[in-house]
Amino acid sequence: MTRDERKHVFISYSWKDASAAEQVRNSIPREFEVWFDKERIRPGESISHAIQEGLNASDYYLLLISENSNQSD
Repeated sequence: MTRDERKHVFISYSWKDASAAEQVRNSIPREFEVWFDKERIRPGESISHAIQEGLNASDYYLLLISENSNQSD
């Protein structure tokens, strides 16, 4: 399976839950292309633009809901 044939997963989480999000990210099989902010947003890049592109390119959205995310703006 080539990179372009893999399904794309976007992970959304609260920065306060970064450790748990990384564990989840690392548990996703390599058969999936994962959009994870720490890997995809480059220094100086517009964060909102990078996130929008990631969302648009994804087949699945993985939302990590926690007390921190519920309290986040």
